[in-house]
Amino acid sequence: MSKNKTNATSKDTCGNERARWTDDKDATWLKELNHQVHVLGKRSDSGFKKEAWNAALVKLNGEHRVSYNKDQLKARHNELIKQYSVVSSMLKTSGIGFDVSTCRFSCLDGSWSNFLEGQPESWAVWESKQFPNYLLCNELWGGTVATGEYASSSSAPRIQTMAISDPDDERPSLVEDDVVEDNIDDEQNDLREGKKRRLAPGGSKSVPRDRESLGSKFLAEIRGMKDSGEREVNALADVLRCIASPKISKSQEGAAKVLQRELEGILDDDDLLIGMDVLENPTKASCFLQLSGQLRKKWIVREIKKLQDS
Repeated sequence: MSKNKTNATSKDTCGNERARWTDDKDATWLKELNHQVHVLGKRSDSGFKKEAWNAALVKLNGEHRVSYNKDQLKARHNELIKQYSVVSSMLKTSGIGFDVSTCRFSCLDGSWSNFLEGQPESWAVWESKQFPNYLLCNELWGGTVATGEYASSSSAPRIQTMAISDPDDERPSLVEDDVVEDNIDDEQNDLREGKKRRLAPGGSKSVPRDRESLGSKFLAEIRGMKDSGEREVNALADVLRCIASPKISKSQEGAAKVLQRELEGILDDDDLLIGMDVLENPTKASCFLQLSGQLRKKWIVREIKKLQDS
């Protein structure tokens, strides 16, 4: 028998082990990436930081005794994110839900054939195809996938902050600019008033006018600085009010109401309060609303237990 016979672990043209993906392998690296992003903050503007990829790859290779490389992991990541983008578009329409117990998408109103009329062909495969790692994908990419391409964004409200200049900055300050503008306005008003005063009562001959004193100029500058300072203080107060009271998304507010309405009396008060903590995550609040019936209850109970055990 030839010794060169291909074994169970085949190689590609570059000599790397061919990646044979399973749901368990996907779950391993998805969980690790979620940990890197949500616990350690390893997300970057273009996706994930190098440390996050390395940690996910080490976890995958260690737990499943494989020797995959980062390119293979990223290729699988891109494939899963395409699938997640498709099902996310489906779930944004009415009448579709995700069944946690079967890991399948189900029509809540009518049949699949009716639902698929006029919809993209890529949706049809999900009538029978399972997505066991949908919840992990939703936790990782929820709110970041819009059109099938990876786009990083934050679900938290954006707050516009004022730019605070460096004390050593040579550019004129806001106060100085406002004073100049106020002085110009005052000078223009004075010119108009001066022209009126210079006209003699009986003719067009001008009357000599005293020049503005140094004290008057100083008072005008003080007035301008005071008005400018008040505007800056008011603007800063508005920003601080926004920071002190962040906006709550509609999904978070709706999920909290549904939790209290449907599970009050079923869960004890402590579990309900922990459930509210779970729903502070906009992604989890959206997922909670997309589920229904017993699936919704099982899901929130599981999330509450995870938070209790952490």
